[in-house]
Amino acid sequence: MASRPSKLPSKYHYHWDHPWTEKARKSLGFRRWLKHNGYLTPNFPTSESKCKDGTPVPRRLSYSCRQHAFRLEKFRHAVGDVPLNVLSWYRHRAYNDRIGGAKNSKHILAIATDFATETVDRVGRQRWFATAESVFSSGGVGDYPAGSAHLDSRGYRARWRSF
Repeated sequence: MASRPSKLPSKYHYHWDHPWTEKARKSLGFRRWLKHNGYLTPNFPTSESKCKDGTPVPRRLSYSCRQHAFRLEKFRHAVGDVPLNVLSWYRHRAYNDRIGGAKNSKHILAIATDFATETVDRVGRQRWFATAESVFSSGGVGDYPAGSAHLDSRGYRARWRSF
């Protein structure tokens, strides 16, 4: 769990300490405080969602990006509150094309994240994917041949396994 910032108002301490709850996700004041202080959620700073070339998530996608981050908080909590180091989050279309990403990649909408093999293995592959099936039941869950994993909040079930 990320340490509580000293400037966090006490009325938001519960939300910070329990970011996987609906109470935290639905608190407009807490979400505003997070945004103003450079966070999507307590464990995911806004900077982590940027494209690898430094392009920030466009304002029109910021709400869905934050909702995805709160879903990642649920996932993070369900796998034991371990750090989830993001390999890739938002990609603008030109960057996605340049790296050979899927034409309709959910990364373009800032609602997809990829995680390194080491992150998945630290949790345990079986536990990672079983938990992902539950938390992202109406989203995308997949893995890649090198062992990294993908989670997205597309709104409908999509699954793929490379092994």
